Amino acid sequence: MKPFSQDDLLRATSRSFYLTLRVLPGAIRPQIGLAYLLARTADTIADTDIVPLDHRLDTLQKFRERVLGENPAPLNLNDLAGKQGVSSEKLLLERIGDSLGGLPKFSAEDQKLIRKVLTTIISGQELDLKRFTPSKADPVVGLPEPAQIIALETALELDDYTYRVAGCVGEFWTKICRAHLFPKARLEDESRFMINAVRFGKV
Repeated sequence: MKPFSQDDLLRATSRSFYLTLRVLPGAIRPQIGLAYLLARTADTIADTDIVPLDHRLDTLQKFRERVLGENPAPLNLNDLAGKQGVSSEKLLLERIGDSLGGLPKFSAEDQKLIRKVLTTIISGQELDLKRFTPSKADPVVGLPEPAQIIALETALELDDYTYRVAGCVGEFWTKICRAHLFPKARLEDESRFMINAVRFGKV
C-alpha cells in the first residue's frame, strides 16, 4: 500500500481545517497538522460506539503507547475502520501508520509538545467513555443502550474536562508558536500568559 503524505491525509480527512491550516506560517504548519490528525484518529476510536467500550478503551491505550514511543509494534485499526460510516474516518484509521510515522521527523522538543497534547486529549476521551457510556447492552441487538444524560458534579470537574478537550490545545498552539515564531520574545508574566493560552483554547 502506497504511503500517504501528511498533506494527503489532511486534504482527504480534515474538511475545512485543511483550508485554514494552509494559511498558517510554514514553521508551525506541519506540527499542528500532525497533532490534528492524531487527535482526530483518537476521537474516531472513541466515537465508534458500535464497538464495545472495553475494546475502545484498550485501543486508545495502545494508541497512546504508540504516540509516546513506548510500544514500537505496528497498530492495526482495520477492524474499527470497517465499522466507519464516513469515508474520511475510515481512512484515518486505515492510515494510522502514516500518521504515526510523521512524529519522529520533528525535533525532540516538538515531539514532546505533540505527545503532551495528545496524551491529554486521549485521557479526556477515556474519562468521557467511562463517565458517559452505558455499561449494559441492549438485550435485543447487543448494542449499548442510548446514553443517559450525566452531569459533571463540580466546577473543578468542569474545568478539568474543558482543559482536556480544548484548553490543552490552546496551550499547545501557544507553545509551538512561541518556539518557532517568537523564540526570543520576553514576557513580564510567563505564568499569566500560559493561563490565557489555556483560556483561549477553552473558548
